[in-house]
Amino acid sequence: AHHASPREIAVVPYERARVRVVTGAHGATRSALEVPTEVTLLDVAMAARAKVTHDAPASHNALVWVRRGAARVNGQLVQAHSIARLAPTDDRARERIELEAIDPRGELVVMHGAPLGQPILAHGPFVGSTPEELRGYVERYQRGAMGSLAPSF
Repeated sequence: AHHASPREIAVVPYERARVRVVTGAHGATRSALEVPTEVTLLDVAMAARAKVTHDAPASHNALVWVRRGAARVNGQLVQAHSIARLAPTDDRARERIELEAIDPRGELVVMHGAPLGQPILAHGPFVGSTPEELRGYVERYQRGAMGSLAPSF
């Protein structure tokens, strides 16, 4: 498990938006958090009509979760509580993820990473590559070793 305090999360300010770089990078700003695979996780807050562009390799799996407010993702309208998935492609035009807030208070999560090419197994909320991995996650959860999160919405 990885942990960073809020003070350790890099922030990129914009005129009407801010991007928190949890893992990976946004522009020249890199996260201080080291993770074992190449993955980017951004927490984006935007005012109405704010625009943010994020560069991501077209070969990556990418998704944008619109937590609050409606937004446009590469020109497509995405409603609150919905996800826009951008599949890996050879089309280099997909290397820019363009975000535009529609509502006065937009909150988005941007995630992308290189495809791992591993099997995907799921058991309830747990996802892993092998049955042994899944059993380990369930055992850690049952022991209380995964901590807890307070609801944020």
